[in-house]
Amino acid sequence: MDEQLYQQIKGNIDQVLEQLAASAAKAGRKESDVRLMCVTKTKPYEYVEAAYKTGQRLFGENRVNELSEKFASFYPDGEVHLIGHLQRNKAKDAVKYASSIDSIDKYETAVAVNKYCQEFNRKIDILLEYNTAEEASKSGFTSEDDFFAAIDKIRELPCINIRGLMTVGPLYADLATQEGRDAVRGAFRHLVKLFNAVDVRHPDLKIKELSMGMSSDFDIAIEEGSTIIRIGTKLFGARQYNI
Repeated sequence: MDEQLYQQIKGNIDQVLEQLAASAAKAGRKESDVRLMCVTKTKPYEYVEAAYKTGQRLFGENRVNELSEKFASFYPDGEVHLIGHLQRNKAKDAVKYASSIDSIDKYETAVAVNKYCQEFNRKIDILLEYNTAEEASKSGFTSEDDFFAAIDKIRELPCINIRGLMTVGPLYADLATQEGRDAVRGAFRHLVKLFNAVDVRHPDLKIKELSMGMSSDFDIAIEEGSTIIRIGTKLFGARQYNI
């Protein structure tokens, strides 16, 4: 492994963990209440290895093909979540390689996941994604009625454990302004409201995860109750796309 790359990523992780701890303290929470997910979208496996060697164990991938390429043979104590939109025709590979699927936004997708879990004789954790930003470019449930109706059915699928909720805040909010920060905070508070409503309706599910907050807004997310922050750019630099 390139030592310079390792030291750079270690420094970035340490900085984010310091910010995580400060945001948690500001909100009267414990640092251990929030987990850091290292998002390695478009990054080569060397970046995953470097983060793992710093002690990180929770990783996120947006695309199933990258998930299968990087994590088909991963450390037994590693935890890998699929956090990007899942198409039903890719559910089989998602079930093969993911510890959790955090982007379920349709009952039909959950049915496909359950089918392959039965085939592989395993259970899988999921998070339900809600489009709190109300942006057409984002995935996630957009109707609370549809959301609650889907939960009523998904919870009956035998191989699926509903562990919590996930959202992406407004990506184009100007966080240098109070208006922008308020918009992001409002989106996160909407998810917390839904979380509490699910907990009241289905207390036996014992949901516990609120996955919200990314590189630009995780401080707000932690203040609003996030249990998982999904960080890519602040750890690994800008995403790399093949043009």
